[in-house]
Amino acid sequence: MKGMSQQMNDMRKSMQEDKQLGVLMAGLRGSNMDESDFVDDSVVMQLVEVAHDDNDQLPLAYDPISIAAFWGRRPVAVIRRALQLLGKLHICVSCCHTLTCIAAGHRVRPKLQNIL
Repeated sequence: MKGMSQQMNDMRKSMQEDKQLGVLMAGLRGSNMDESDFVDDSVVMQLVEVAHDDNDQLPLAYDPISIAAFWGRRPVAVIRRALQLLGKLHICVSCCHTLTCIAAGHRVRPKLQNIL
């Protein structure tokens, strides 16, 4: 019985020394997860509602022709989503411009300072 206990201790010791096995075991235990693996509470999803029936859906497998046909029948939804993205891009560009000016020591217009 002592021989079996010694073998188990030796096995545990060798497992602790093996870094790849340690990473694998940490992944199996979930001990390497943190809050960055999940969406922050401050994130707001902006979706565009799309009307469809049971016969008219996006394909489950990638098919560019079917996807183009699906969105081709919904130009308003495409434009609405593009405007959402352009609005976010404008804010990002304004913020980046402001941060660049601040870093360079330039005076920033008050309107842009309020964005930060």
